[in-house]
Amino acid sequence: MTKTAAKENETKNEGVKKNEFYINRLKINNDGLAEIFYRTSTDSAAQEVYYKGKDPVTEEFKTLFQSSVDSLTEIIQRLRPDKNDITMNVIKFGYDSNGFLKSALYSAKYKFNSESNAVINLNTSPLPIYKEELEKTFCISGQDVELLHEIIAKAKAYIKGETRTKQLKVIVDNS
Repeated sequence: MTKTAAKENETKNEGVKKNEFYINRLKINNDGLAEIFYRTSTDSAAQEVYYKGKDPVTEEFKTLFQSSVDSLTEIIQRLRPDKNDITMNVIKFGYDSNGFLKSALYSAKYKFNSESNAVINLNTSPLPIYKEELEKTFCISGQDVELLHEIIAKAKAYIKGETRTKQLKVIVDNS
């Protein structure tokens, strides 16, 4: 069964569930720094917190984020041959009142002319997570949902300090 962003971060504290936060918007800039908007509840009226990292994201996080282009090209299949010319820009996440991931919006840059470096910004509407009653609607598939949960987990780890700089190991030779 698919984990949800809320479920994987719940902890029990004296019988009361405590949820850390819900990632609403995620962007990884060209310099490798992430910009993240998150809330501490699923209430859309709750105030968003803005976080911009000072250190680059890990390569694994960057790769996961960019691999969400595969999800976008599953929805807009005409772009599949040009997948290498698409760079993921922003992913926005939507949650239901119980904290389950219910939708995602993809925003990407499509470099359609390599000679002039012309770019088109592609945006989807908020796409729902697949359910049986949505069979004739564009939806996010199960494997793409798993990828979104991995991206959310990496974004939360980034906020908590997991950066590329901290992953680098300094080797000192005392000889």
